[in-house]
Amino acid sequence: MERLGRLFINLQQVRQVPQMLTEALPCTANTLRDTEVPCFFRERYIHSGYRPLHQTWRYYFWSLLQRHNETINVWTHLIGALVVLSKIARFAETVDFMNDPHSWPLLILLLSSASYLTFSTVAHLLAAKSELCHYGFFYLDYVGVALYQYGSAVVHYYYAIEESWHACVRGCFMPIASFLCCLSCFGCCYGKYRNYSLPSWVRKIGQVVPSALAYSWDTSPVFHRFVIWFLSWTRGDFRSSPALLFHFGQSKRTGTDRLQKHKGTLRSTAMGIKLYYTTVTASREVKSQQAEVIRILDSKSIKYELIDISVGGAVRDEMRSKSGNPTAIPPQIFNEDQYCGNYEMFSEAVEADTVEQFLKIA
Repeated sequence: MERLGRLFINLQQVRQVPQMLTEALPCTANTLRDTEVPCFFRERYIHSGYRPLHQTWRYYFWSLLQRHNETINVWTHLIGALVVLSKIARFAETVDFMNDPHSWPLLILLLSSASYLTFSTVAHLLAAKSELCHYGFFYLDYVGVALYQYGSAVVHYYYAIEESWHACVRGCFMPIASFLCCLSCFGCCYGKYRNYSLPSWVRKIGQVVPSALAYSWDTSPVFHRFVIWFLSWTRGDFRSSPALLFHFGQSKRTGTDRLQKHKGTLRSTAMGIKLYYTTVTASREVKSQQAEVIRILDSKSIKYELIDISVGGAVRDEMRSKSGNPTAIPPQIFNEDQYCGNYEMFSEAVEADTVEQFLKIA
């Protein structure tokens, strides 16, 4: 009975937690219906939950913890921004963003993503203060979207583009991408400004079409690879675009999947081939080299283990120490702890048909 009494007391205390939290938070004004706010605040099909205008900044910041019509928008963007910032912190531990030029496109994408999500969070949280704040913060939101579009264009152009497409667009890809992200920003801002003075379909065209054009252009390197693969597939050639493997797996999971595939078989062999590769700092050339080594090893049914140096600086240092080259970059190939060579040496062995000797398994 004594235990039941303690349990009852604990349950009573738990039930008081919501009330305690409510008392701890500052009091907020009741939300309003759509008919009680200016027309430029109203959203279609949203009839209640609007915050009153001209409150203190503290009120709008504390509304982060209140329920209103923008709660989901605020939290989805805020959580996304925190995730991206955590990714930046994790990558900064293993990637030399200051001295590795191949990592700069990745850094641009991460920073543009964080900016976009942060600007959106601020817009949805603070735009209800006044008409000026409403337009100003949402214009800032659209600037963030344009920055993210630019960051996407940079990483697709630098990491994903195929040589033939690069030869066609190398002089115009980034200028066009820059123009389209500015056009997208202008279309969204103008549509917001003329929200109630233009037909809705006109505003949608002005906002959606530039963004769709920017998306199509920015991701064209990947879709170009898909087209090449499909044309090759119809001719029965399944290996003409080895980098496509990374795009279907969104680059970072491919190595992990292959590692899981080969990990079990390596334990039963006296010697194991280890291929050091990277997923976040590779140029187009390095990614192509990695994919080519993987393709050849698979075609010869040679068991190997993929080791991603991006997961930690210690792994990268280990690769460079074992290879005897303090500036070595992937792909680097080992037989257990014995250094076999880099991509150039591997290619020479392929041409001479001495891959087994190169790998020290003959």
